[in-house]
Amino acid sequence: MNRSLIISGAAHAVLLMWGLVAFAARPGEAPQTEALPVEFVSTTEFSQLTAGVKNAPKAIENAKPLADKVGDPKPVKELAPKVAFTKVGEAFGAYGEEIGDPADVPAAIARCLKEVRGGRSALLHARVTKM
Repeated sequence: MNRSLIISGAAHAVLLMWGLVAFAARPGEAPQTEALPVEFVSTTEFSQLTAGVKNAPKAIENAKPLADKVGDPKPVKELAPKVAFTKVGEAFGAYGEEIGDPADVPAAIARCLKEVRGGRSALLHARVTKM
Protein backbone atom coordinates (compact mmCIF):
# COMPACT_ATOMS: atom_id res chain seq x y z
CA MET A 1 0.00 0.00 0.00
CA ASN A 2 0.91 3.55 -0.41
CA ARG A 3 2.78 4.95 2.61
CA SER A 4 0.92 8.31 2.52
CA LEU A 5 -2.46 6.51 2.54
CA ILE A 6 -1.51 4.60 5.69
CA ILE A 7 -0.26 7.75 7.43
CA SER A 8 -3.41 9.66 6.46
CA GLY A 9 -5.68 6.86 7.66
CA ALA A 10 -3.86 6.62 10.99
CA ALA A 11 -3.94 10.38 11.49
CA HIS A 12 -7.66 10.53 10.74
CA ALA A 13 -8.36 7.62 13.10
CA VAL A 14 -6.42 9.34 15.90
CA LEU A 15 -8.23 12.61 15.24
CA LEU A 16 -11.66 10.91 15.31
CA MET A 17 -10.83 9.06 18.55
CA TRP A 18 -9.61 12.27 20.17
CA GLY A 19 -12.88 14.01 19.13
CA LEU A 20 -15.00 11.22 20.59
CA VAL A 21 -13.15 11.37 23.91
CA ALA A 22 -12.89 15.17 24.16
CA PHE A 23 -16.45 16.01 23.13
CA ALA A 24 -18.29 13.05 24.61
CA ALA A 25 -21.35 13.98 26.65
CA ARG A 26 -20.66 13.63 30.33
CA PRO A 27 -23.81 13.05 32.39
CA GLY A 28 -24.13 14.96 35.63
CA GLU A 29 -22.03 17.92 34.56
CA ALA A 30 -25.01 20.15 33.80
CA PRO A 31 -25.29 23.05 36.26
CA GLN A 32 -28.03 22.69 38.82
CA THR A 33 -30.94 25.06 38.29
CA GLU A 34 -33.04 26.50 41.06
CA ALA A 35 -36.73 25.74 41.01
CA LEU A 36 -39.09 28.70 41.03
CA PRO A 37 -42.11 28.66 43.31
CA VAL A 38 -45.47 28.48 41.56
CA GLU A 39 -48.73 29.59 43.10
CA PHE A 40 -52.13 28.75 41.71
CA VAL A 41 -54.77 31.47 41.93
CA SER A 42 -58.43 30.57 41.80
CA THR A 43 -60.91 32.59 39.77
CA THR A 44 -62.44 34.14 42.89
CA GLU A 45 -59.01 35.21 44.17
CA PHE A 46 -58.17 36.65 40.75
CA SER A 47 -61.45 38.59 40.71
CA GLN A 48 -60.69 40.01 44.16
CA LEU A 49 -57.20 41.03 43.05
CA THR A 50 -58.42 42.83 39.94
CA ALA A 51 -61.56 44.40 41.41
CA GLY A 52 -59.72 47.34 42.91
CA VAL A 53 -60.30 49.10 46.21
CA LYS A 54 -63.76 50.44 46.95
CA ASN A 55 -62.53 53.12 49.36
CA ALA A 56 -59.83 54.50 47.03
CA PRO A 57 -59.52 58.31 46.86
CA LYS A 58 -61.44 60.01 44.06
CA ALA A 59 -59.62 61.54 41.10
CA ILE A 60 -58.81 65.22 41.49
CA GLU A 61 -60.87 67.41 39.18
CA ASN A 62 -59.07 70.20 37.30
CA ALA A 63 -55.70 68.80 38.34
CA LYS A 64 -52.60 70.69 37.28
CA PRO A 65 -50.53 68.83 34.66
CA LEU A 66 -47.20 67.47 35.82
CA ALA A 67 -45.34 68.94 32.83
CA ASP A 68 -43.89 72.41 33.28
CA LYS A 69 -44.92 73.68 29.87
CA VAL A 70 -47.45 72.17 27.51
CA GLY A 71 -47.12 73.23 23.90
CA ASP A 72 -49.99 74.10 21.60
CA PRO A 73 -51.47 71.02 19.93
CA LYS A 74 -50.46 70.86 16.29
CA PRO A 75 -52.80 69.36 13.72
CA VAL A 76 -51.63 66.15 12.11
CA LYS A 77 -51.16 66.62 8.38
CA GLU A 78 -50.08 63.09 7.51
CA LEU A 79 -50.31 59.96 9.59
CA ALA A 80 -47.71 57.96 7.72
CA PRO A 81 -44.26 59.21 6.71
CA LYS A 82 -43.37 59.36 3.05
CA VAL A 83 -41.61 56.13 2.18
CA ALA A 84 -39.64 55.65 -1.01
CA PHE A 85 -41.01 52.18 -1.71
CA THR A 86 -39.13 52.01 -4.99
CA LYS A 87 -35.82 52.43 -3.14
CA VAL A 88 -36.80 49.64 -0.73
CA GLY A 89 -37.51 47.36 -3.68
CA GLU A 90 -34.25 48.33 -5.37
CA ALA A 91 -32.36 47.55 -2.17
CA PHE A 92 -33.60 43.97 -2.52
CA GLY A 93 -32.66 43.77 -6.19
CA ALA A 94 -36.07 44.57 -7.67
CA TYR A 95 -36.94 47.04 -10.40
CA GLY A 96 -38.67 50.04 -8.84
CA GLU A 97 -40.69 52.78 -10.47
CA GLU A 98 -42.87 55.54 -9.03
CA ILE A 99 -45.61 57.24 -11.02
CA GLY A 100 -48.13 59.94 -10.25
CA ASP A 101 -49.90 60.60 -13.54
CA PRO A 102 -52.66 58.15 -14.57
CA ALA A 103 -51.49 58.47 -18.18
CA ASP A 104 -48.16 56.84 -17.21
CA VAL A 105 -49.80 53.64 -15.87
CA PRO A 106 -49.84 51.51 -19.08
CA ALA A 107 -46.22 52.24 -19.97
CA ALA A 108 -45.07 51.70 -16.37
CA ILE A 109 -46.87 48.36 -16.18
CA ALA A 110 -45.26 47.33 -19.46
CA ARG A 111 -41.78 48.18 -18.10
CA CYS A 112 -42.47 46.24 -14.90
CA LEU A 113 -43.73 43.22 -16.84
CA LYS A 114 -40.60 43.32 -18.99
CA GLU A 115 -38.46 43.13 -15.84
CA VAL A 116 -40.58 40.31 -14.40
CA ARG A 117 -40.34 38.30 -17.62
CA GLY A 118 -36.58 38.81 -17.43
CA GLY A 119 -36.53 37.11 -14.03
CA ARG A 120 -36.42 40.19 -11.80
CA SER A 121 -39.02 41.33 -9.30
CA ALA A 122 -40.73 44.65 -9.97
CA LEU A 123 -42.37 47.21 -7.69
CA LEU A 124 -44.68 49.88 -9.09
CA HIS A 125 -45.51 52.69 -6.65
CA ALA A 126 -48.50 54.64 -7.94
CA ARG A 127 -49.09 57.86 -6.00
CA VAL A 128 -52.75 58.84 -5.75
CA THR A 129 -54.31 62.10 -4.68
CA LYS A 130 -55.79 62.49 -1.22
CA MET A 131 -59.52 62.30 -0.95
